[in-house]
Amino acid sequence: MGDQYNPFQNVESTMEQLRQQKAVLARKRNRYQDRLDKTGERYLEKKKRELRNRFVKILNKDKKNAEVRYRFGMFLMDYKEYSQAIKYFEEAIKVHDKVRCTFPLEKAQLLKAHMFIGYCAGKLIKGSLEKVEELNIEEASMDYNLKVEGRDIYEVLMMLENASEHYTAYQNGKKRILSLEEYLQYKAGLHGNTILISFVEKETFIKVGQYEKRNVPADLAALLLFQLETIFKKGIVTYDDLRFEYESTKTWATHRRYVSRINELAKLSEEDENERVFTIPQGTFYNLSPQCFELATTNYIVVLRQSQFYEDIFDQFE
Repeated sequence: MGDQYNPFQNVESTMEQLRQQKAVLARKRNRYQDRLDKTGERYLEKKKRELRNRFVKILNKDKKNAEVRYRFGMFLMDYKEYSQAIKYFEEAIKVHDKVRCTFPLEKAQLLKAHMFIGYCAGKLIKGSLEKVEELNIEEASMDYNLKVEGRDIYEVLMMLENASEHYTAYQNGKKRILSLEEYLQYKAGLHGNTILISFVEKETFIKVGQYEKRNVPADLAALLLFQLETIFKKGIVTYDDLRFEYESTKTWATHRRYVSRINELAKLSEEDENERVFTIPQGTFYNLSPQCFELATTNYIVVLRQSQFYEDIFDQFE
C-alpha cells in the first residue's frame, strides 16, 4: 500500500485488496492450524501483522469508512481480542449512519455487527465467570477492602450471571430482549397484573401479577406456543392454521375447549371473567367464517428462548 496511501484515490481497489488479503490469511490459518512447526507460525504471524497494519492505515486515513471498521472488528474477533472487536463493531455502526459514509454496511453486515457485539460481550462474560470459578469466593468475601467498595461480592457475582442470560419477549405486541433480572421481576409480579406466559423453564406456565403461577398441561403447551407465534405474525390464528400448519386433526369445537382451558389458567378467581389469554372475535363464535382466535389482553408478556428469536432473524436472509 505504501506510505503515500490516499484513501480517496482508487478506494474501490484498495478495499478489494483488503478483502482479498483478509481472505488469504483465513485460508492460510486453516492450512496451518494443525501444524505446530515454527515456520508456519512465523509465516502466519507475519501475515497477521501485515494485515493489521493495512487495516490501521485505512482506519487512520478514511474516518468515514464503515466497512473497514466492520472487517477490522471481525479480524480482532477471530484473534479473540473481544474488547477491541466490540469497539470497532460499534464504530462501524456509528459511521454507517453518517451522511457521507464512504463504504456503508450492507443490511446483513449491519445486523451481524450488532450480533457480533453480543457474541463478543458473551465471550467476555464467559471468561469472567471462568476466572471467578478459579478464585476462592468464600475467602474473597471476607476481605474487608472488597466489602467497603459498596457492593457485596455475591451481589456482583449475581450481576455477572444475570448479564449472561437473556430471553426473547413479546410485550403487548412488541418484540424485545429481556434480561434474566427483568424476567424475575415479572415472575415476582412487580409489574402489576401483567399476564406472564413463560416458555423458558422446565414447565410452561401462566402467571398473573403476584398470584400463584399455573402450569400449562403438556398437551397444551406446544399448541399454546403455536397459537401465540401465529398471532404475533398475523394478528389472529385461524382454524385453517391449526389444521394445515399445526397439523391438528381436532374439530373447531375441540379447539374452543382448549382455549377455554388456557383462559382458565389466567383467571384470578372463579368469578373473574376479565383476565383471559384468547378470545373468539365476533362473527366466529357460532362457527361463522373465519373461525379464529385472537388475543384478549393488551397487558401481557410472552417469554421465549432466544434461539427462537434468532431463527426469525435469519429467515430474512434465506
